Amino acid sequence: MRAFRPLALASVFLLAAFAPPSTGIVSLFNASDYVVTHVYASDCGTDEWEDDLLGQYVLEPGDELEVELSTGCWDLMALVEGEVALDTYSIGIGPGDYVEWTISN
Repeated sequence: MRAFRPLALASVFLLAAFAPPSTGIVSLFNASDYVVTHVYASDCGTDEWEDDLLGQYVLEPGDELEVELSTGCWDLMALVEGEVALDTYSIGIGPGDYVEWTISN
């Protein structure tokens, strides 16, 4: 019975290594004429926005940034000048998805 333990542990590690990811990537592309100062995300259907996905960065016109989000339904909002909503977008993210959002005027 002891001889099978290492095999069982190896199987668990292999399954974990090949498990589907629980996140996806969102590519944010600023095609607007404005500097995007904040991009907020929230679970679809909630009234509260979560942390700024840009952190200390901004998206100049023509800039692109990739962010990782957990799987599920997300509402995104881009702000310019720190307070004016420029664009909004609702997306569904599956495991390993790559989704592009072009922020426009």
